[in-house]
Amino acid sequence: MNDEEIRNSYREHGALAQVYRWWQWYEHPDSSLENQLDIMSPDIVINAPSGLAENRDAYAEMAAGFPTMQNAHIPDSIELILGDGLVSGIADITYLNLGAQPDGALTAMKIHYELGWVERPDTPLPLFSSIAITMPGVAEGESEFRDVYPVSRARSLAHYYLALLEDPNRTLAPFAEVFADDLHLAFGEVPLESLDDFNNLLEGTASTVVASNHVITAFDATSNGDDTITATIDFDWYGILPDGGRMEAATRHTWLIDDVPTDRFAKLRRADVEQIRPFARVDA
Repeated sequence: MNDEEIRNSYREHGALAQVYRWWQWYEHPDSSLENQLDIMSPDIVINAPSGLAENRDAYAEMAAGFPTMQNAHIPDSIELILGDGLVSGIADITYLNLGAQPDGALTAMKIHYELGWVERPDTPLPLFSSIAITMPGVAEGESEFRDVYPVSRARSLAHYYLALLEDPNRTLAPFAEVFADDLHLAFGEVPLESLDDFNNLLEGTASTVVASNHVITAFDATSNGDDTITATIDFDWYGILPDGGRMEAATRHTWLIDDVPTDRFAKLRRADVEQIRPFARVDA
């Protein structure tokens, strides 16, 4: 992990938040098409097996006619390339579907995406400028449908939260969208229970590094059946100190997430943190 990768991590998290938001509209019947359109630039070009849409309005018209089915998008790999104000990437996933075949059989396909985003100065969330979708072939070995909406929903929240946290120009206001009212973040001896408490963290501990990168090494999320999701997330953390030195750590977070599918993002209500590897200076 070099300094440039650490300093640009927030840009990757922003793009990944949008990737997982793209899938949610297909995965939950109450997810909003407006929220999916929210991730696109007006002149986006989407080239998919379902047809070509040469702008956002054309996609909206096309998508309004899509039938309601059960869909799941399971990433095999996602690779991002950062440019000057632009992000591009490729993603390969396993796609599962119930409803496309008249006999109710499972459809299991590999899907390949070529993705482009344009970044914005006022938010770490870039807008999709292009999405090209191809289907290389059948996904072998899949025998039953898996509901992965809780993973897509929780990961979009996690990546957006990390993008806000790592953004060198971060402000407190955007965090209001990702925190529940009855907040409880057990990040230290005294839990954080309000935006003001969290701001003390931003201005205190978080400000002791000039840049940081949270690498998700393990992620699991399940629905609790009551409009909440429980997510378990392992992070490797890298930080750059003001003197150029480096810090590293590893933690495991357990999140309780409130989910209203029509909202842009789910909201973090509770976070409990376990240290896997303590924070330590690792200068060569």
